[in-house]
Amino acid sequence: MWVKPKLGLYNFSGSRDNNILIGAEGCSVFLDPVRPGVPESEHWKMVCSNGEGTRGQLWGSADGVRWRPLPSKALTFSDDTQPTAYWDADLRKYVVYVRRNIGAHDAGHRRHLGRCITANLSDWQADASQQSCDGTGPEPCGCEVVFGADERDPPKLDVYTNAHTPYPSSESPAVHLFFPSMFAHFAGTDAHAGPPDGRSNDGLLDTRLLLAHSLLDNLTYPADDSRAPFVSLGVNRCGAWTPAVMGGWCDPKDDSLSRTSVDTSASWMAKGMIPSEDGESIHLYHVGWPMTHGGVADPHHGWGNNSAVGMLTLRVDG
Repeated sequence: MWVKPKLGLYNFSGSRDNNILIGAEGCSVFLDPVRPGVPESEHWKMVCSNGEGTRGQLWGSADGVRWRPLPSKALTFSDDTQPTAYWDADLRKYVVYVRRNIGAHDAGHRRHLGRCITANLSDWQADASQQSCDGTGPEPCGCEVVFGADERDPPKLDVYTNAHTPYPSSESPAVHLFFPSMFAHFAGTDAHAGPPDGRSNDGLLDTRLLLAHSLLDNLTYPADDSRAPFVSLGVNRCGAWTPAVMGGWCDPKDDSLSRTSVDTSASWMAKGMIPSEDGESIHLYHVGWPMTHGGVADPHHGWGNNSAVGMLTLRVDG
């Protein structure tokens, strides 16, 4: 059973009565093995896409609870998702997976997954090839593209988070698993196919499974090339099954239908896994919410804060 502690570490709206660790977003944590050049005070590392007004940030900790910022250069691109980092003992380098945006904002297949390999986590773009971030600008982006939607996918399908998880362990991975959230844009203009209220950059996100046998490989679907969701979206019931309302979604502005399934519109996987006590299973965690991609920023939606964390259980090597 999970407990939400009151840590007293971060002042949020005048109160430290919370479990917040730092003032940053888009963060993921990994264990950096203690070795020459890596003190025990930095055994835990955290990379963030944004933090305290800075584009990108690096943090270190001795216990995974109390963090301090480490010297790091600001990212030369905007990544409003979760980068993941990992120390590879064979390469003797860090591997960082990020989101790469290529092309215009509303272009199809714009968002991709990128990879940087570097010995210097404080400036992890420096060792990478100097290519422009969006294919048009002068700023170096660095991370090579290793996965994106292709001609077999819908015309407006993007890759969001990556949730890189070495399996069965970070120390000795046999395969590298990825659980990206795939962003399927609403298409069309009518009430059933188009986005609610005509919002742009809107759609649904489910979780897929990708893998790489080596950190130097591109990411691929499983052997059967199944592109079906690994974590499907839930049913939008709103108290009862209402398939005739807004093409299956109930109206978020109708107070009589103020609640819907927590995972109706988006599924986000957390990186990492936890083995069961008996060693027969592994547990993965994900977040679901009822708001569409563009609906998250809609101040008028009436679905409330009914997102939730879910646990997935798989047999070992399943």
